[in-house]
Amino acid sequence: MITLTKRLLMGNQKPEFSFFRKKVNGDLSQKSFISCKFYKTLNLPIPPKRPLNPYFKFLQNTRLAITRDKEHLKPHQVVKLAAQEWSNIDPQKKKALQEQYSQEIMSYYQDVKAYKQSLTQEQRDVIKKKKKTRNFLKNSLN
Repeated sequence: MITLTKRLLMGNQKPEFSFFRKKVNGDLSQKSFISCKFYKTLNLPIPPKRPLNPYFKFLQNTRLAITRDKEHLKPHQVVKLAAQEWSNIDPQKKKALQEQYSQEIMSYYQDVKAYKQSLTQEQRDVIKKKKKTRNFLKNSLN
């Protein structure tokens, strides 16, 4: 039903926004509610990406190691093993990951502040309009 409604609202065009992770330059980026394609087509600067929290950073590194050793495992089994490793990880290592995250998040907030200050009023209006359209589509599909 949702897919049918979405098709009726949007026709055959693909949505310009994405609620999923995108692989950019070989790295998984955070959720991109308005796609990079949107920013590029309107020549807007691309906003900074929020850093991964300690658990997901650990999961990303551990997942690679587990899949290298045990290629036959399904993705949900790999995540389950990684979660068990996270619960048994040394508290010192967890604390180090949390400190690294706090530094990254502070840097991210500074980058966001600088990004918002670099936008002109016209660019802000375009982004605001796009977000309003996205919220309309999101609410109409529910």
